[in-house]
Amino acid sequence: MYTCKKCGSNDHYTYKRSGREGQTYDTCKPCALKRRDVWAKGPGRAAVNASSRKTWKTLREQVYAAYGNACTCCGETEQTFLTIDHVNGDGTKHRKEIGGADKLYRVIRAAGFPNDYTILCHNCNSGRWRNGGICAHKFGILKVVAGNAGSRYFPE
Repeated sequence: MYTCKKCGSNDHYTYKRSGREGQTYDTCKPCALKRRDVWAKGPGRAAVNASSRKTWKTLREQVYAAYGNACTCCGETEQTFLTIDHVNGDGTKHRKEIGGADKLYRVIRAAGFPNDYTILCHNCNSGRWRNGGICAHKFGILKVVAGNAGSRYFPE
């Protein structure tokens, strides 16, 4: 049993927990929860959120700049419409390997912006997925063919 440094409690709720970078905290669970709630509702949380947004925006801008800041298919430049595309079509597999889509931009930067990725707008990215790896812009004139699996786009 440990003694809580905050309230002096020595009951069964007291435990030793590890923090970041080898820090340890000797607090009971109720004191730890109070501290967390005070921090989450205070200015600390807002500052962390603002810092995270700024870091994410900077990282995204670095990756987009490295790949040309525009959709490689249609030329769209509005960043809210852009996304990273896996050229080989193995995006789902890759995201599972790295532990989620939120890590993709960091992985790309750490790898030195390899040619395995490109920037596409969400429309072109979705079009590539729906049309077997070829965006609708590459087809030219399209027609809609209704089938058992719903509508699919095919070249005329």
